[in-house]
Amino acid sequence: MSRTNAQSLCAVVQDLGGPDLTLTDVTRAKVGDDLLASIVKWETNPGRQAKADTIIPNGTEFEWSITSNYQRSRNERRREETALLQAEAGRLRVRLQHMKTVSQQMMQTRMQLEDAIQATVNVTEARQENLDELAIQVQSTLSEAVTIAHSLVDVTEVQPETIADYRSKVATATEARSRITAAFEQGMKSLESAQHALPSPEWLASEAARLSDALRMLHVKDTRDRVLDRAVEDQLQNFCEALENAQDSELTLDDILDDVFADEHDGTFTASLTGIDVSALIQRSWDLDQMALLNAREKLVDQARAALDNHVVPETIALQKELHSKVQANFEAEALVNALLEEMEDAIGDAVEASASMNEKGQEDLHDHDKSDSLKAVLKDLREYRPPDGPPLVLLDDADLDAEIVSVCERLAESRKAEHNWLADLPSLLPDIHHPLLSAVYANYPDHNAPPFSPPLEVKDLEDAARSHIKSMTESIVALQKDVGLNDRARRKLSTFIDTHISK
Repeated sequence: MSRTNAQSLCAVVQDLGGPDLTLTDVTRAKVGDDLLASIVKWETNPGRQAKADTIIPNGTEFEWSITSNYQRSRNERRREETALLQAEAGRLRVRLQHMKTVSQQMMQTRMQLEDAIQATVNVTEARQENLDELAIQVQSTLSEAVTIAHSLVDVTEVQPETIADYRSKVATATEARSRITAAFEQGMKSLESAQHALPSPEWLASEAARLSDALRMLHVKDTRDRVLDRAVEDQLQNFCEALENAQDSELTLDDILDDVFADEHDGTFTASLTGIDVSALIQRSWDLDQMALLNAREKLVDQARAALDNHVVPETIALQKELHSKVQANFEAEALVNALLEEMEDAIGDAVEASASMNEKGQEDLHDHDKSDSLKAVLKDLREYRPPDGPPLVLLDDADLDAEIVSVCERLAESRKAEHNWLADLPSLLPDIHHPLLSAVYANYPDHNAPPFSPPLEVKDLEDAARSHIKSMTESIVALQKDVGLNDRARRKLSTFIDTHISK
Protein backbone atom coordinates (compact mmCIF):
# COMPACT_ATOMS: atom_id res chain seq x y z
CA MET A 1 0.00 0.00 0.00
CA SER A 2 1.60 3.21 -1.13
CA ARG A 3 1.76 6.21 1.21
CA THR A 4 0.15 9.55 0.46
CA ASN A 5 2.03 12.79 0.18
CA ALA A 6 0.85 13.83 3.61
CA GLN A 7 2.05 10.62 5.19
CA SER A 8 5.40 10.99 3.40
CA LEU A 9 5.77 14.57 4.72
CA CYS A 10 5.00 13.43 8.23
CA ALA A 11 7.67 10.73 7.90
CA VAL A 12 10.26 13.26 6.58
CA VAL A 13 9.56 15.64 9.44
CA GLN A 14 9.84 12.81 11.92
CA ASP A 15 13.13 11.65 10.36
CA LEU A 16 14.49 15.15 10.59
CA GLY A 17 13.73 15.15 14.35
CA GLY A 18 10.68 17.34 14.09
CA PRO A 19 7.45 17.00 15.99
CA ASP A 20 4.91 14.33 15.35
CA LEU A 21 2.38 15.53 12.79
CA THR A 22 -1.00 14.13 11.87
CA LEU A 23 -2.63 14.08 8.48
CA THR A 24 -5.09 16.80 9.47
CA ASP A 25 -2.20 19.14 10.32
CA VAL A 26 -0.77 19.12 6.81
CA THR A 27 -3.79 18.63 4.54
CA ARG A 28 -5.07 22.18 4.24
CA ALA A 29 -5.52 23.16 0.58
CA LYS A 30 -4.61 22.27 -3.01
CA VAL A 31 -1.54 24.44 -2.92
CA GLY A 32 -0.41 22.58 0.15
CA ASP A 33 -0.94 19.25 -1.66
CA ASP A 34 1.25 20.42 -4.58
CA LEU A 35 3.96 21.49 -2.13
CA LEU A 36 3.75 18.17 -0.37
CA ALA A 37 4.07 16.34 -3.69
CA SER A 38 7.22 18.26 -4.64
CA ILE A 39 8.76 17.64 -1.23
CA VAL A 40 7.97 13.93 -1.46
CA LYS A 41 9.51 13.72 -4.94
CA TRP A 42 12.58 15.50 -3.64
CA GLU A 43 12.73 13.11 -0.67
CA THR A 44 12.45 9.97 -2.82
CA ASN A 45 15.40 11.01 -5.05
CA PRO A 46 18.53 9.28 -3.63
CA GLY A 47 20.94 11.93 -4.93
CA ARG A 48 19.01 14.75 -3.45
CA GLN A 49 18.67 12.83 -0.22
CA ALA A 50 22.46 12.52 0.05
CA LYS A 51 22.84 16.22 -0.54
CA ALA A 52 20.15 16.85 2.02
CA ASP A 53 22.08 14.87 4.57
CA THR A 54 24.99 17.27 4.20
CA ILE A 55 22.78 20.33 4.27
CA ILE A 56 20.01 19.46 6.65
CA PRO A 57 21.12 19.06 10.27
CA ASN A 58 20.58 15.83 12.02
CA GLY A 59 18.29 15.35 15.00
CA THR A 60 20.76 16.62 17.59
CA GLU A 61 21.74 19.63 15.52
CA PHE A 62 18.13 20.35 14.69
CA GLU A 63 17.15 20.08 18.33
CA TRP A 64 20.02 22.40 19.31
CA SER A 65 19.00 24.84 16.60
CA ILE A 66 15.41 24.75 17.68
CA THR A 67 16.46 25.15 21.32
CA SER A 68 18.74 28.10 20.48
CA ASN A 69 16.05 29.85 18.44
CA TYR A 70 13.51 29.17 21.14
CA GLN A 71 15.93 30.50 23.74
CA ARG A 72 16.55 33.64 21.75
CA SER A 73 12.87 34.21 21.22
CA ARG A 74 12.19 33.48 24.85
CA ASN A 75 14.92 35.90 25.93
CA GLU A 76 13.48 38.50 23.61
CA ARG A 77 10.06 37.96 25.07
CA ARG A 78 11.52 38.15 28.55
CA ARG A 79 13.23 41.43 27.71
CA GLU A 80 9.99 42.76 26.32
CA GLU A 81 8.11 41.52 29.36
CA THR A 82 10.80 43.06 31.58
CA ALA A 83 10.42 46.39 29.79
CA LEU A 84 6.64 46.13 30.08
CA LEU A 85 6.94 45.22 33.74
CA GLN A 86 9.32 48.12 34.34
CA ALA A 87 6.95 50.50 32.57
CA GLU A 88 4.05 49.06 34.51
CA ALA A 89 6.09 49.34 37.70
CA GLY A 90 6.80 52.98 36.87
CA ARG A 91 3.13 53.63 36.30
CA LEU A 92 2.30 51.78 39.50
CA ARG A 93 4.88 53.85 41.36
CA VAL A 94 3.32 57.03 39.97
CA ARG A 95 -0.14 55.78 40.87
CA LEU A 96 1.13 54.74 44.29
CA GLN A 97 2.58 58.20 44.77
CA HIS A 98 -0.74 59.70 43.72
CA MET A 99 -2.53 57.32 46.06
CA LYS A 100 -0.22 58.32 48.90
CA THR A 101 -0.86 61.99 48.17
CA VAL A 102 -4.60 61.41 47.99
CA SER A 103 -4.44 59.28 51.14
CA GLN A 104 -2.59 62.04 52.95
CA GLN A 105 -5.13 64.56 51.72
CA MET A 106 -7.93 62.26 52.82
CA MET A 107 -6.32 61.78 56.22
CA GLN A 108 -5.89 65.53 56.56
CA THR A 109 -9.47 66.08 55.42
CA ARG A 110 -10.64 63.41 57.84
CA MET A 111 -8.79 65.07 60.70
CA GLN A 112 -10.25 68.44 59.72
CA LEU A 113 -13.70 66.91 59.51
CA GLU A 114 -13.26 65.23 62.89
CA ASP A 115 -12.16 68.55 64.38
CA ALA A 116 -15.08 70.30 62.72
CA ILE A 117 -17.45 67.60 63.96
CA GLN A 118 -16.11 67.87 67.48
CA ALA A 119 -16.34 71.66 67.40
CA THR A 120 -19.86 71.41 66.03
CA VAL A 121 -20.79 68.88 68.70
CA ASN A 122 -19.39 71.18 71.38
CA VAL A 123 -21.27 74.16 69.99
CA THR A 124 -24.42 72.06 69.68
CA GLU A 125 -24.12 70.84 73.26
CA ALA A 126 -23.50 74.37 74.52
CA ARG A 127 -26.48 75.67 72.57
CA GLN A 128 -28.59 72.77 73.80
CA GLU A 129 -27.65 73.62 77.37
CA ASN A 130 -28.51 77.27 76.73
CA LEU A 131 -31.79 76.21 75.19
CA ASP A 132 -32.56 74.01 78.19
CA GLU A 133 -31.79 76.88 80.55
CA LEU A 134 -33.89 79.25 78.47
CA ALA A 135 -36.72 76.72 78.38
CA ILE A 136 -36.59 76.40 82.17
CA GLN A 137 -36.53 80.18 82.57
CA VAL A 138 -39.40 80.62 80.13
CA GLN A 139 -41.43 77.94 81.88
CA SER A 140 -40.71 79.47 85.29
CA THR A 141 -41.55 82.96 84.02
CA LEU A 142 -44.78 81.78 82.44
CA SER A 143 -45.79 79.89 85.58
CA GLU A 144 -45.04 82.92 87.72
CA ALA A 145 -46.92 85.20 85.32
CA VAL A 146 -49.94 82.88 85.31
CA THR A 147 -49.86 82.69 89.11
CA ILE A 148 -49.68 86.49 89.40
CA ALA A 149 -52.51 86.81 86.89
CA HIS A 150 -54.67 84.42 88.91
CA SER A 151 -53.89 86.26 92.14
CA LEU A 152 -54.60 89.59 90.45
CA VAL A 153 -57.94 88.31 89.22
CA ASP A 154 -58.72 86.97 92.70
CA VAL A 155 -57.84 90.31 94.28
CA THR A 156 -59.99 92.29 91.87
CA GLU A 157 -62.94 89.94 92.22
CA VAL A 158 -65.78 91.43 94.30
CA GLN A 159 -67.02 89.16 97.07
CA PRO A 160 -70.75 88.70 97.79
CA GLU A 161 -70.31 90.22 101.28
CA THR A 162 -68.81 93.34 99.71
CA ILE A 163 -71.69 93.59 97.26
CA ALA A 164 -74.19 93.28 100.14
CA ASP A 165 -72.31 96.00 102.04
CA TYR A 166 -72.39 98.26 98.96
CA ARG A 167 -76.11 97.69 98.56
CA SER A 168 -76.70 98.45 102.25
CA LYS A 169 -74.77 101.73 101.95
CA VAL A 170 -76.67 102.68 98.81
CA ALA A 171 -79.98 101.86 100.51
CA THR A 172 -79.05 103.95 103.57
CA ALA A 173 -78.05 106.92 101.41
CA THR A 174 -81.21 106.55 99.34
CA GLU A 175 -83.39 106.45 102.48
CA ALA A 176 -81.70 109.55 103.92
CA ARG A 177 -82.09 111.38 100.63
CA SER A 178 -85.76 110.40 100.53
CA ARG A 179 -86.34 111.76 104.06
CA ILE A 180 -84.56 115.01 103.27
CA THR A 181 -86.42 115.37 100.00
CA ALA A 182 -89.76 114.66 101.69
CA ALA A 183 -89.09 117.25 104.41
CA PHE A 184 -88.05 119.81 101.80
CA GLU A 185 -91.13 119.15 99.69
CA GLN A 186 -93.36 119.40 102.78
CA GLY A 187 -91.84 122.78 103.72
CA MET A 188 -92.20 124.03 100.15
CA LYS A 189 -95.85 122.97 100.12
CA SER A 190 -96.44 124.88 103.41
CA LEU A 191 -94.82 127.98 101.93
CA GLU A 192 -96.87 127.65 98.79
CA SER A 193 -100.03 127.35 100.94
CA ALA A 194 -99.02 130.47 102.86
CA GLN A 195 -98.33 132.30 99.62
CA HIS A 196 -101.70 131.27 98.24
CA ALA A 197 -103.33 132.55 101.47
CA LEU A 198 -102.02 136.07 100.83
CA PRO A 199 -104.31 138.48 98.95
CA SER A 200 -103.79 138.89 95.28
CA PRO A 201 -102.10 142.02 93.85
CA GLU A 202 -105.26 143.03 92.01
CA TRP A 203 -107.30 142.95 95.23
CA LEU A 204 -104.58 144.93 97.06
CA ALA A 205 -104.51 147.56 94.32
CA SER A 206 -108.27 147.99 94.39
CA GLU A 207 -108.28 148.06 98.21
CA ALA A 208 -105.48 150.65 98.25
CA ALA A 209 -107.43 152.83 95.85
CA ARG A 210 -110.55 152.50 98.00
CA LEU A 211 -108.66 153.39 101.21
CA SER A 212 -106.96 156.35 99.57
CA ASP A 213 -110.30 157.67 98.39
CA ALA A 214 -111.78 157.13 101.83
CA LEU A 215 -108.93 158.98 103.51
CA ARG A 216 -109.21 161.88 101.15
CA MET A 217 -112.85 162.18 102.09
CA LEU A 218 -111.97 162.57 105.76
CA HIS A 219 -111.89 166.28 106.68
CA VAL A 220 -112.42 165.98 110.33
CA LYS A 221 -109.29 166.80 112.28
CA ASP A 222 -109.91 164.43 115.10
CA THR A 223 -110.28 161.57 112.71
CA ARG A 224 -106.98 162.47 111.07
CA ASP A 225 -105.39 162.76 114.47
CA ARG A 226 -106.70 159.40 115.51
CA VAL A 227 -105.27 157.88 112.40
CA LEU A 228 -101.94 159.53 113.00
CA ASP A 229 -101.97 158.41 116.59
CA ARG A 230 -102.77 154.91 115.44
CA ALA A 231 -99.91 155.00 112.96
CA VAL A 232 -97.49 156.32 115.55
CA GLU A 233 -98.64 153.66 117.97
CA ASP A 234 -98.11 150.96 115.37
CA GLN A 235 -94.65 152.30 114.56
CA LEU A 236 -93.66 152.38 118.22
CA GLN A 237 -94.99 148.84 118.60
CA ASN A 238 -92.80 147.79 115.72
CA PHE A 239 -89.79 149.45 117.34
CA CYS A 240 -90.39 147.56 120.56
CA GLU A 241 -90.77 144.24 118.77
CA ALA A 242 -87.62 144.88 116.80
CA LEU A 243 -85.66 145.64 119.95
CA GLU A 244 -87.03 142.57 121.70
CA ASN A 245 -86.41 140.22 118.79
CA ALA A 246 -82.96 141.59 117.96
CA GLN A 247 -80.28 138.85 118.03
CA ASP A 248 -77.38 141.27 117.81
CA SER A 249 -76.59 142.95 121.10
CA GLU A 250 -75.14 145.94 119.27
CA LEU A 251 -78.50 146.78 117.66
CA THR A 252 -79.73 150.04 119.24
CA LEU A 253 -82.64 152.40 118.84
CA ASP A 254 -80.51 154.66 116.64
CA ASP A 255 -80.11 151.84 114.13
CA ILE A 256 -83.86 151.27 114.07
CA LEU A 257 -84.53 155.00 113.61
CA ASP A 258 -81.95 155.15 110.83
CA ASP A 259 -83.84 152.37 109.04
CA VAL A 260 -87.10 154.27 109.48
CA PHE A 261 -85.60 157.49 108.14
CA ALA A 262 -84.10 155.56 105.25
CA ASP A 263 -87.52 154.18 104.42
CA GLU A 264 -88.96 157.66 104.54
CA HIS A 265 -86.27 159.08 102.25
CA ASP A 266 -86.45 156.29 99.64
CA GLY A 267 -90.17 156.93 99.17
CA THR A 268 -91.46 153.57 100.37
CA PHE A 269 -93.37 155.20 103.26
CA THR A 270 -94.87 158.63 103.25
CA ALA A 271 -96.94 159.98 106.11
CA SER A 272 -97.66 163.52 107.13
CA LEU A 273 -100.29 165.55 108.78
CA THR A 274 -101.90 166.17 105.45
CA GLY A 275 -102.37 162.48 104.59
CA ILE A 276 -101.12 158.89 104.44
CA ASP A 277 -99.77 157.12 101.25
CA VAL A 278 -101.80 153.91 101.44
CA SER A 279 -100.27 152.42 98.26
CA ALA A 280 -96.78 152.75 99.67
CA LEU A 281 -97.82 151.09 102.90
CA ILE A 282 -99.46 148.21 101.07
CA GLN A 283 -96.45 147.84 98.69
CA ARG A 284 -94.10 147.76 101.66
CA SER A 285 -96.22 145.15 103.40
CA TRP A 286 -96.34 143.07 100.20
CA ASP A 287 -92.55 143.27 99.85
CA LEU A 288 -92.08 142.22 103.46
CA ASP A 289 -94.36 139.23 102.97
CA GLN A 290 -92.49 138.16 99.80
CA MET A 291 -89.16 138.65 101.57
CA ALA A 292 -90.37 136.44 104.41
CA LEU A 293 -91.40 133.74 101.93
CA LEU A 294 -88.04 133.93 100.15
CA ASN A 295 -86.19 133.73 103.44
CA ALA A 296 -88.28 130.70 104.39
CA ARG A 297 -87.48 129.03 101.06
CA GLU A 298 -83.79 129.84 101.46
CA LYS A 299 -83.86 128.36 104.94
CA LEU A 300 -85.49 125.18 103.61
CA VAL A 301 -82.89 124.89 100.85
CA ASP A 302 -80.04 125.45 103.31
CA GLN A 303 -81.45 122.85 105.68
CA ALA A 304 -81.87 120.30 102.85
CA ARG A 305 -78.37 121.02 101.56
CA ALA A 306 -76.86 120.73 105.04
CA ALA A 307 -78.70 117.45 105.58
CA LEU A 308 -77.46 116.10 102.24
CA ASP A 309 -73.89 117.24 102.98
CA ASN A 310 -73.96 115.61 106.41
CA HIS A 311 -75.80 112.36 105.77
CA VAL A 312 -75.81 111.50 102.02
CA VAL A 313 -72.94 113.12 100.12
CA PRO A 314 -69.98 111.83 102.22
CA GLU A 315 -71.10 108.21 102.12
CA THR A 316 -71.97 108.45 98.42
CA ILE A 317 -68.58 110.01 97.55
CA ALA A 318 -66.72 107.38 99.59
CA LEU A 319 -68.68 104.59 97.89
CA GLN A 320 -68.07 106.14 94.47
CA LYS A 321 -64.32 106.42 95.10
CA GLU A 322 -64.13 102.82 96.29
CA LEU A 323 -66.08 101.54 93.29
CA HIS A 324 -63.99 103.68 90.95
CA SER A 325 -60.79 102.22 92.38
CA LYS A 326 -62.24 98.73 91.97
CA VAL A 327 -63.17 99.45 88.36
CA GLN A 328 -59.73 100.89 87.62
CA ALA A 329 -58.11 97.85 89.20
CA ASN A 330 -60.31 95.56 87.11
CA PHE A 331 -59.42 97.46 83.93
CA GLU A 332 -55.71 97.30 84.72
CA ALA A 333 -55.92 93.61 85.61
CA GLU A 334 -57.82 92.87 82.40
CA ALA A 335 -55.27 94.81 80.36
CA LEU A 336 -52.37 92.97 82.01
CA VAL A 337 -54.00 89.57 81.52
CA ASN A 338 -54.78 90.37 77.88
CA ALA A 339 -51.19 91.51 77.36
CA LEU A 340 -49.95 88.27 78.94
CA LEU A 341 -52.24 86.23 76.69
CA GLU A 342 -51.03 88.11 73.60
CA GLU A 343 -47.41 87.59 74.60
CA MET A 344 -48.00 83.89 75.15
CA GLU A 345 -49.80 83.59 71.79
CA ASP A 346 -46.93 85.45 70.10
CA ALA A 347 -44.41 83.15 71.77
CA ILE A 348 -46.36 80.07 70.66
CA GLY A 349 -46.65 81.48 67.12
CA ASP A 350 -42.92 82.23 67.02
CA ALA A 351 -42.17 78.70 68.19
CA VAL A 352 -44.43 77.22 65.51
CA GLU A 353 -42.89 79.42 62.81
CA ALA A 354 -39.38 78.52 63.97
CA SER A 355 -40.24 74.82 63.87
CA ALA A 356 -41.73 75.15 60.37
CA SER A 357 -38.70 77.16 59.25
CA MET A 358 -36.37 74.47 60.60
CA ASN A 359 -38.32 71.80 58.72
CA GLU A 360 -38.25 73.82 55.49
CA LYS A 361 -34.55 74.44 55.99
CA GLY A 362 -33.95 70.72 56.47
CA GLN A 363 -35.89 70.00 53.27
CA GLU A 364 -33.86 72.63 51.43
CA ASP A 365 -30.64 71.07 52.73
CA LEU A 366 -31.87 67.67 51.55
CA HIS A 367 -32.71 69.19 48.16
CA ASP A 368 -29.22 70.74 48.00
CA HIS A 369 -27.75 67.36 48.89
CA ASP A 370 -29.74 65.76 46.04
CA LYS A 371 -28.44 68.43 43.67
CA SER A 372 -24.88 67.73 44.82
CA ASP A 373 -25.41 64.02 44.19
CA SER A 374 -26.78 64.73 40.70
CA LEU A 375 -23.80 66.95 39.95
CA LYS A 376 -21.42 64.26 41.17
CA ALA A 377 -23.14 61.71 38.91
CA VAL A 378 -22.75 64.03 35.88
CA LEU A 379 -19.07 64.61 36.64
CA LYS A 380 -18.52 60.87 37.00
CA ASP A 381 -20.19 60.30 33.62
CA LEU A 382 -17.74 62.79 32.09
CA ARG A 383 -14.77 61.02 33.66
CA GLU A 384 -13.66 59.53 30.31
CA TYR A 385 -13.20 63.03 28.88
CA ARG A 386 -10.67 63.97 31.56
CA PRO A 387 -6.99 64.17 30.54
CA PRO A 388 -5.14 60.87 31.09
CA ASP A 389 -2.24 62.58 32.88
CA GLY A 390 -4.53 64.48 35.25
CA PRO A 391 -5.08 63.74 38.95
CA PRO A 392 -7.67 61.13 39.92
CA LEU A 393 -11.28 62.20 40.25
CA VAL A 394 -12.05 62.85 43.93
CA LEU A 395 -15.48 64.24 44.89
CA LEU A 396 -15.65 64.26 48.67
CA ASP A 397 -16.95 67.73 49.45
CA ASP A 398 -18.12 70.95 47.85
CA ALA A 399 -14.55 72.17 47.41
CA ASP A 400 -13.80 69.13 45.23
CA LEU A 401 -17.00 69.80 43.27
CA ASP A 402 -16.03 73.43 42.74
CA ALA A 403 -12.51 72.47 41.67
CA GLU A 404 -13.79 69.83 39.23
CA ILE A 405 -16.35 72.24 37.78
CA VAL A 406 -13.63 74.85 37.27
CA SER A 407 -11.44 72.20 35.63
CA VAL A 408 -14.28 71.13 33.32
CA CYS A 409 -14.92 74.76 32.36
CA GLU A 410 -11.21 75.28 31.66
CA ARG A 411 -11.04 72.12 29.53
CA LEU A 412 -14.17 73.21 27.69
CA ALA A 413 -12.64 76.62 26.99
CA GLU A 414 -9.38 75.00 25.83
CA SER A 415 -11.30 72.57 23.59
CA ARG A 416 -13.29 75.39 22.04
CA LYS A 417 -10.12 77.39 21.51
CA ALA A 418 -8.36 74.37 19.94
CA GLU A 419 -11.40 73.73 17.74
CA HIS A 420 -11.44 77.35 16.66
CA ASN A 421 -7.71 77.29 15.87
CA TRP A 422 -8.06 74.01 13.98
CA LEU A 423 -10.94 75.33 11.96
CA ALA A 424 -8.95 78.48 11.24
CA ASP A 425 -5.87 76.49 10.15
CA LEU A 426 -7.80 73.81 8.25
CA PRO A 427 -7.94 75.61 4.88
CA SER A 428 -4.17 76.12 4.87
CA LEU A 429 -3.57 72.44 5.55
CA LEU A 430 -5.54 71.26 2.53
CA PRO A 431 -3.68 70.77 -0.70
CA ASP A 432 -3.64 73.78 -2.96
CA ILE A 433 -5.18 71.79 -5.76
CA HIS A 434 -8.20 70.87 -3.72
CA HIS A 435 -8.79 74.24 -2.13
CA PRO A 436 -10.16 76.10 -5.20
CA LEU A 437 -12.38 73.17 -6.10
CA LEU A 438 -13.73 72.84 -2.58
CA SER A 439 -14.24 76.60 -2.35
CA ALA A 440 -16.15 76.61 -5.61
CA VAL A 441 -18.27 73.64 -4.56
CA TYR A 442 -18.93 75.15 -1.13
CA ALA A 443 -19.79 78.54 -2.62
CA ASN A 444 -22.23 77.03 -5.12
CA TYR A 445 -23.76 74.41 -2.81
CA PRO A 446 -27.30 75.35 -1.76
CA ASP A 447 -27.30 73.85 1.76
CA HIS A 448 -24.08 73.96 3.73
CA ASN A 449 -25.58 71.86 6.55
CA ALA A 450 -26.35 68.93 4.26
CA PRO A 451 -23.88 66.21 3.22
CA PRO A 452 -21.04 66.22 2.32
CA PHE A 453 -20.41 69.39 4.33
CA SER A 454 -22.40 68.37 7.37
CA PRO A 455 -20.48 66.60 10.13
CA PRO A 456 -20.93 62.85 10.59
CA LEU A 457 -23.71 61.45 12.74
CA GLU A 458 -21.23 60.39 15.40
CA VAL A 459 -19.91 63.94 15.64
CA LYS A 460 -23.45 65.34 15.80
CA ASP A 461 -24.42 62.88 18.51
CA LEU A 462 -21.23 63.73 20.39
CA GLU A 463 -21.94 67.46 20.05
CA ASP A 464 -25.55 67.00 21.20
CA ALA A 465 -24.43 64.90 24.17
CA ALA A 466 -21.75 67.46 25.05
CA ARG A 467 -24.25 70.33 24.79
CA SER A 468 -26.75 68.42 26.92
CA HIS A 469 -24.12 67.68 29.57
CA ILE A 470 -22.89 71.28 29.48
CA LYS A 471 -26.44 72.64 29.81
CA SER A 472 -27.22 70.26 32.66
CA MET A 473 -23.98 71.13 34.43
CA THR A 474 -24.57 74.86 33.90
CA GLU A 475 -28.11 74.66 35.30
CA SER A 476 -26.92 72.58 38.24
CA ILE A 477 -24.08 75.03 38.91
CA VAL A 478 -26.40 78.06 38.75
CA ALA A 479 -29.02 76.39 40.95
CA LEU A 480 -26.36 75.27 43.41
CA GLN A 481 -24.80 78.74 43.55
CA LYS A 482 -28.22 80.30 44.16
CA ASP A 483 -29.40 77.83 46.77
CA VAL A 484 -26.12 77.32 48.61
CA GLY A 485 -24.53 80.24 50.47
CA LEU A 486 -20.94 80.63 51.53
CA ASN A 487 -21.92 80.79 55.20
CA ASP A 488 -23.57 77.37 55.00
CA ARG A 489 -20.58 75.67 53.45
CA ALA A 490 -19.17 74.14 56.59
CA ARG A 491 -22.63 73.03 57.64
CA ARG A 492 -23.24 71.31 54.32
CA LYS A 493 -19.84 69.60 54.53
CA LEU A 494 -20.70 68.34 57.97
CA SER A 495 -24.17 67.21 56.89
CA THR A 496 -22.75 65.36 53.88
CA PHE A 497 -20.08 63.70 55.98
CA ILE A 498 -22.54 62.69 58.71
CA ASP A 499 -25.07 61.39 56.18
CA THR A 500 -22.34 59.41 54.42
CA HIS A 501 -21.14 57.81 57.65
CA ILE A 502 -24.69 57.13 58.81
CA SER A 503 -25.54 55.45 55.50
CA LYS A 504 -22.42 53.32 55.90
